[in-house]
Amino acid sequence: MRKKLLPLLEKEFNPKAVEHLAELAQLARKDEAFLSYTAKLRCDALSTFTDGAYRIPIRDLASSYSEALASRIIRVLVDKVRENAGELATLHVGAVRQLARSGENGKVLQLPGGVDVRRDNDALVFLARDKKNSNKKTSKEFSHKVELGRETSIALQEMGCVIRLRSIDWPIAGRDTSKRGGFALDEAKLNGPLVLRSMQPGDRIRPEGRQHAHKLSRLLNEKRISRWEREGWPVLESAKNIVWARGFVAAEFAATERTRRAILVSEEPA
Repeated sequence: MRKKLLPLLEKEFNPKAVEHLAELAQLARKDEAFLSYTAKLRCDALSTFTDGAYRIPIRDLASSYSEALASRIIRVLVDKVRENAGELATLHVGAVRQLARSGENGKVLQLPGGVDVRRDNDALVFLARDKKNSNKKTSKEFSHKVELGRETSIALQEMGCVIRLRSIDWPIAGRDTSKRGGFALDEAKLNGPLVLRSMQPGDRIRPEGRQHAHKLSRLLNEKRISRWEREGWPVLESAKNIVWARGFVAAEFAATERTRRAILVSEEPA
């Protein structure tokens, strides 16, 4: 370019072509510095950092800003979590913006440098790819046999919480089974061994207020619980029947006005 193209431009088109190109480059550098600085400011204002991942609302990448600024915000977020070398091409940035505009919830993009970007409802999450555990089962799987007493506590180290089951007198007058800090089960309806375990594919439950059983995954979708948040979702089963899951109690096993003793299931931080 320096030996052939620039002399040709000066000779055939404009004697000041090189001077004009230099001025254009100087203006471009100033614009780039301004856009990059603005992108960093907006990234700090719009994104949140939790558990090693940055989360940003999709509206701030899909429609609220110009393509130039949104693309730079994406590059800033990738640089924040990137652990390995890798060039982020224009097509990668475009794929992230497409994920923000119309991507399926739960979809994951793998970017150069060991970065994953996933669609989580109304946000994109940027995080470093976990190579060690990418092909392993989740570390939040558990299964505990439950021996009922007046009060039974099961510590779920995988989830950082404690599930408490208390056997209590249940008055004749009916009550909302989600009151008093937990969900109430009719103790007399619990047959066979009780097992507190993590949610598994295909789990079904008929919550109170529903006429039919539904997959637990569908019910969590309705509550906008992402599949990453579902890992280790606690479920209590009696004789292979799910009687309780975090946020739900099975209608067939719920305490009613006829219940004499109830099992109150509650959850507390570990």
